[in-house]
Amino acid sequence: MKFTQTSIPFTNRYNSVFLNDLESVPYKDKHENPSPYNLHKVFASQGPVPDGGTLLEGILFLGIIMGAGSFISFIAWIANGREVPWLIILCAVGISLYHIVDYVKWRLFVRKLATAWKNGWIDCYPALIGSLYYDKKNEKADKAKYFYLTTLMVVAPSGETRTIEEFEARSESPRQLIAQGVALASERLKIRLDAHQHNGWTFLAVVRGKPLEHGSLETGLGRPQVAAGLDRVRYGWPLDNVGPLPDSA
Repeated sequence: MKFTQTSIPFTNRYNSVFLNDLESVPYKDKHENPSPYNLHKVFASQGPVPDGGTLLEGILFLGIIMGAGSFISFIAWIANGREVPWLIILCAVGISLYHIVDYVKWRLFVRKLATAWKNGWIDCYPALIGSLYYDKKNEKADKAKYFYLTTLMVVAPSGETRTIEEFEARSESPRQLIAQGVALASERLKIRLDAHQHNGWTFLAVVRGKPLEHGSLETGLGRPQVAAGLDRVRYGWPLDNVGPLPDSA
């Protein structure tokens, strides 16, 4: 079977059900019985797991934010007859502090996930993605958050497959996805997963011992990591039980 990687850019925030599962297990300790098919080492060979960006990138980002705030305050100082524009300075400081706190929270979040990955608490299974339906009525959605429903075909290390319908994931806007050639469904009932209509493969991250339905397509893995993992699955897993996709589903 050919494992063509999906072009869908999922976010790196993970879904809430997956995070609740992670909080319910002692992820800070090594798992007593990790899966022999755990792909952490394969992913790690291509970069940090999860791919949360480097500390240097974070420092540069915060430096740009603080530099921009200082520049705006300086321009306001000049335009204000060299009187201290306290309101603008307070706004600039507030915005800078917000981004600093948000970044620190993100780094702590990434560190927690990295610990869980390393200790064998997160398993990843290859998942074929069906067409996406843009769920406009999702209560978690807003102008910057787009949620979709899809059908997944998840492959176990034994080669057995499992279909999960109406699986939720977060990605970019429908317009951006269409520009990238992603197959979208116009209606909820028209979501398809078959040989002619699908969106390629990625990984479903699942907390070890929890249901597949609680998994997350938002894995924090970069494209090279997903590619390396799919290669390992193709050549290293016993996939004799995986048959061809149906013409329609």
